[in-house]
Order: sequence, then structure tokens, then C-alpha cells
Amino acid sequence: MKNQTAQLDLKKYKSWKEGKVIEVIDQKNILLTEPIHTHSNYIDIRKLVEVFKDKDIIDKTIVVRVLKGRGYMNKYSLIVGLKWLKIARALDKPINCIVQGVRCNRPKFVKMVNKFDAEVRKDNKVPEGTDFLYPVGRVKIAAFLRKHCPNGAKYQKQETFYLENQVVDKPITVIRSSQDKNGVVVVDEYTRYLVLVKHGIKNIPVRFLAN
Repeated sequence: MKNQTAQLDLKKYKSWKEGKVIEVIDQKNILLTEPIHTHSNYIDIRKLVEVFKDKDIIDKTIVVRVLKGRGYMNKYSLIVGLKWLKIARALDKPINCIVQGVRCNRPKFVKMVNKFDAEVRKDNKVPEGTDFLYPVGRVKIAAFLRKHCPNGAKYQKQETFYLENQVVDKPITVIRSSQDKNGVVVVDEYTRYLVLVKHGIKNIPVRFLAN
């Protein structure tokens, strides 16, 4: 159990999470398979349940890995974030996740993060104000934006900025999709979105529209 109980360096973990792609996953699809979770001490979540009960999702990020094998289609195993997953289960709400590969169990993840050097990160640049990086396939366009062709001069300005800086100047404004609980809909910064898609960006920097 030595590796299972190795301590995660929380400072390095925080740095590691920056810029990672977030997926919203149904809590029913996240299983507990690691001994550190299946044999954990009691966690009192009663006060936190009250905090999150009116939210659509649990907007705290946990780490999971893909499970493979018969009976495990679209299933994941928790790596980090037991408290937040318990809240998601108590409220039956989806939760923000960073997904790791099938071989990345808890001991391997802790070892990887504890060796992480924030000074040599090579993550994609993201504009200030970015909430998440969202897979482009889960980003849809609002109907009112699809009806309009972006101004040519405005597009050229945004593309020039991107080519010079390898990043757009602000994140794409989105709302949650009413048809896809794991998707979002672009409601502003459409021209910037088109520039990113043209240049093959697979993970779109987004910010959620304030209520």
C-alpha cells in the first residue's frame, strides 16, 4: 500500500491542472477502484451539498482514467477528487473531469505530478480569463450567429493577432447546451472561434457567460 498512500504534492497538482481539457461526465459513470478511495475515511459533505444543490454541474475538477474491458463502456475510475465526487453522487449531478489514459492509476498519477516542473510546461497558450479548454467537437454555434458572415476586416484582424501571438486575445464566450449536457454553445467571440478552427485548434479556450 506504500504507493497507494504516497502523498500528492498539491502545489504541483494545481500547476499541472492549468490548461487541461475539462470534460463534464455523469457521476454514474465514475467508479471507485483505487484502494485509497474504496477504504477511505468518512468525509462529511453535508455543508457542501447545500452549496452545490442549485448548480447544474459540480464545477470542481476531479481526475479520472478511462476504464477498458467488458462492461466498462464509457466508464471511468476516480484518481483524485473523492470529496467532490461524493457531492456529485449525493446530488446526482455531472462533474468536471480531467481524463487520463487507462494505464494511469493513482500511484502512477501521483508519481507523475510530483515530478511535474511548472517552469518547463509546454501547454497550449490560453488567453486571460479562460475558464476551460473545451474539445472543439463539443462546441456548437448559436443559431443567431450562424446566420451572419463575420466581417472580413474583423476576421483578418483576429487572424493576424493569432498568427503573431499563437493565441486569441480573449476566450470564446459560451453557455451550456440544452441538448448536450457535455456540450457548450458559442454566443460571442464567433470570429475568434472561426480563426481557431481554421488553424486546427482542437481545444477551444472558453469562458462561461455570467448569469
